[in-house]
Amino acid sequence: MDEIIYQVVNWLSIEHHTRRGTHNNYMVLLYVAVTIGGVVVARELAAKRRALQARTTQALTLAPLTATAFTEDDGQTLKCTGTLHQDADGYTVSITRNSAESQSGLLRSLDEVDTWLRAHTPFILSDFRKHP
Repeated sequence: MDEIIYQVVNWLSIEHHTRRGTHNNYMVLLYVAVTIGGVVVARELAAKRRALQARTTQALTLAPLTATAFTEDDGQTLKCTGTLHQDADGYTVSITRNSAESQSGLLRSLDEVDTWLRAHTPFILSDFRKHP
């Protein structure tokens, strides 16, 4: 058993000289582990995103979704309300900020909706819920 441990430790400590510097086998093993972990996390996030989009699409078939946020601008509290609609051509978002209404153009996918929301509003797609 001691000889196996010695061989493993010896293998882990072998140095490889490259143009970028010296690397040990344990560093290569660490890089591989971090890469595998990153792939697993990325797949989990993609699955969560697909599930959110499926829930949102299902909820939109019943009724428009709404979101409300309160923001502060120059010491004043502003109420921002958003409504997400779905029709046969795609999605539209209506935003009301202190009685001033603006509307997105026609957005073809929920990814486009989320991108538009992040760029123009304080909302993200997961903020929208069914109105009680």
